[in-house]
Amino acid sequence: MLARLHIPFLRTALKDTDLLHGASHPARELIDELGELSAGWCRSSDPNDALLKQIALTVEQLASHFQDDHPIAFAQAITDLRQQLEPFRHRADLAEQRTIETTIGRERLTLARNRVASLLQQRLSRHDPMPWVRQLLRGPWSNHLVLMWLRNSESSPAFRQALEFTDELLWADDPHAAGTRPVQRWKKAWCRVVAWP
Repeated sequence: MLARLHIPFLRTALKDTDLLHGASHPARELIDELGELSAGWCRSSDPNDALLKQIALTVEQLASHFQDDHPIAFAQAITDLRQQLEPFRHRADLAEQRTIETTIGRERLTLARNRVASLLQQRLSRHDPMPWVRQLLRGPWSNHLVLMWLRNSESSPAFRQALEFTDELLWADDPHAAGTRPVQRWKKAWCRVVAWP
């Protein structure tokens, strides 16, 4: 498609040497703009070919001028093209931002899950809890800890309190520890298990 601009550019270059030497020449700016759009174009980002059709329209308008003696309106073509492409670029920027945020969010979620799994494993390695306690900690409680880590950070009081609950639950389930600690702590841990939504 862009090959059709050879004649308009050659004709302009023969009449205006600034096209070859001046980087700010409208024709140079236009070809840079079209080249950037072409390099970044793909079917998934332009499913209805709206961007492709706009580029084709611009090229067609410029290529149709080579038969007369009027100057080729490169500056006007740039203005029209940029005006038409502004919505496309805005949507592309939004899509790129969402992709970045999704990627960062996915990486943070993976980091949170790995960190919580490590913290739980450290605690479980010191105890041998009943299956339902292990399932609770590695299932719903692990998800709760991940959410707390993402919302408040690992050093937050809320996350530390959630970890304390883990320690209390493991202590309450440990028959060896139950005889060495006050009954109050066992009651406190059990009440928190019952009250947890």
